[in-house]
Amino acid sequence: VGSEMCIRDRALGLLATEESVQMGWYRRSAAHAARVVALDSLRVEGLYLLAAAEGRRALQESSRVTAQLAQEVWILAQRVLVLEPDHAGAHNILGKVNFEVMTLGRVKRFIARLLIGDNTALDSASWAEAERHQLASVKEAPFMILFRYELARTYLSLGRPAEAELQLREILALPVR
Repeated sequence: VGSEMCIRDRALGLLATEESVQMGWYRRSAAHAARVVALDSLRVEGLYLLAAAEGRRALQESSRVTAQLAQEVWILAQRVLVLEPDHAGAHNILGKVNFEVMTLGRVKRFIARLLIGDNTALDSASWAEAERHQLASVKEAPFMILFRYELARTYLSLGRPAEAELQLREILALPVR
């Protein structure tokens, strides 16, 4: 039940138009996922759902909270991959963390490191890791529009528009689900 509520709340957050409403749904989603993880800390689904919910929150929080959440999300996604190395969602999350950190710019990353201290998510981020994880997510779940979209964004940021266009064309060819 907790997993379904987590998924529902995250989806409602994605659909909401006001940031405060989105954040409320993401917090609820994270709370449900945290309960799932508390019941079984080795349950891949719970770890993934918690990482996904906290990742959505991280995209809208203040810089300090975002850096802390990025580290938490990074750790959760790594735990998922230890348990299930080909987990498409965990690869997507790690690709997104790398992408978001790399788009911060050097000064903001430096300030975040000063504010937070040790933070593997910030310290290890690279464009190569963003691409590697996004490619792995698409390989494992080629039908997921979001994963292909994130890979296309990564390619655009890397100055590879032809590869981005290929992913976008693949999205258009996917059946509506």
